[in-house]
Amino acid sequence: AVVAERDSVVKAASILSERIDDLDGQLQTAREKIDGLERKLKEADVEHAQKLEEAEAQAEQRIGDIKKDAEGARAKADAEIVAVKEEMERSHKVAQSKLT
Repeated sequence: AVVAERDSVVKAASILSERIDDLDGQLQTAREKIDGLERKLKEADVEHAQKLEEAEAQAEQRIGDIKKDAEGARAKADAEIVAVKEEMERSHKVAQSKLT
């Protein structure tokens, strides 16, 4: 009976050992998957940061272009206003000279 009990305990220990080995393998696989996911997440973070920087640079460039366009349009409008004022002054002088 002691031998049978000992054999039963040895068999149970063997089964438990195999189960522990299986669980260790599953744990290792899970750790490898987690490591892979963490790497992908870090890569995505870096890629996202790069895209964000590119978008910011493009936005700044667009703002600069818009400011240049606005300044050019303002300078053109100012020049047109000056030309209209000068024309009005000439017309006024011509009209006054005809009256006198």
